[in-house]
Amino acid sequence: MADVGEMYLVHTMLRREFSLLPDLIRGADRNDPKRRVLIGAHAQLVCQILRTHHEGEDLVLWPLLLERAEAEATEIVAVMGEQHQAIAAAHDEAVHRLGDWCRFGRDAEGFATVLDGLVWVLTEHTALEEKAVLPVAEKSR
Repeated sequence: MADVGEMYLVHTMLRREFSLLPDLIRGADRNDPKRRVLIGAHAQLVCQILRTHHEGEDLVLWPLLLERAEAEATEIVAVMGEQHQAIAAAHDEAVHRLGDWCRFGRDAEGFATVLDGLVWVLTEHTALEEKAVLPVAEKSR
């Protein structure tokens, strides 16, 4: 199983970094392409970390949890899968808008609003995962 201590660290980092992005984007001067590129590179990095983290859960954590703690895990793993889909949709929309904003500074508010939505679903998801999944994962080693 995953080291649940590291899962808490990753979740904390993801919540923190994604929660900072909307205000950074709203505050970036449209006429400052260097600042947009810097913020955009960071946004791209945390988006990739999120995608990789969830791919790892989907490929490794959920199957092992279902195998080792089937009765306790079945319902919550289904919920986690649904939440991963919602996060992926918000993530994909953010990534879609990222390049245009970085290059041209267009629709900063729309991009930031998409990120606000991503922060909301990510925060809800990680809180539930920490409450309902990680304790089961830890004792199912």
